[in-house]
Formats: sequence, structure tokens, C-alpha cells
Amino acid sequence: MSSGLGSITTSRLGMIDPEKNPVGNRWIAYNASKAAFNMQSSVFANKLKQELEKDKFCVVSLEPGWVDTDMGEGNARKMGMEKAPIDAHHAISTMLKTVKQLSIKDSGEFLTIDGNKMDY
Repeated sequence: MSSGLGSITTSRLGMIDPEKNPVGNRWIAYNASKAAFNMQSSVFANKLKQELEKDKFCVVSLEPGWVDTDMGEGNARKMGMEKAPIDAHHAISTMLKTVKQLSIKDSGEFLTIDGNKMDY
């Protein structure tokens, strides 16, 4: 499970215009860990493609959005919000639909909760 905060492109937008990514510069260790996860997912997907004659695996980084979990709620409160904007049940059901629709051509991608490609 990744995060949009692991997107270097999105983090750069936050440095240029904080309104585009207001939390992007606050949690540097978290962002870096998710960027590293995204890199590892991409490398792992490519390694599987190289080592296997037939494509049998689809490896993606999936970004669920800001989900109302213990962590999401705590961070929302730090930002002056009552709760995170995405309901956990909605996030799970949407991700399950997305995962069911993945194909081998998606392997190595960084995707939003609904399957759209994100910038690394």
C-alpha cells in the first residue's frame, strides 16, 4: 500500500505551491518510505518480467487516498479537520474493484484507488 505522498512529482508541487500539496512537506520520513516502496514495487515488477518467460504476476503500488483510519484521523486532526476524507469501507471496496481489473500491462505502475496512473 502506497501513498500519494510518495510521489516525488507531487512533493515537488508542494514545494513550489503548498496549496497543491499542503501536507507534502510535513511528513518527510513517511513520504520517503512510500517513495522507496514505489521504487521497489517497480523494480520488483521489472525483475519478475525479466526472470519469467511468461507474464504471471502483476505488481503495482496502489494509493488509497487519505483514508479515515486511526492514522488518517490523527493526521486530519493535526490539520484542523474532524476526520480524513475517505471512508475506510469505500476505500477497500474501490481498491478491490481496481485490483480485479488489473492486467499484466499494469505491472510496475503507481495507481490511484480507482486505477488511474500516478506520477512517481
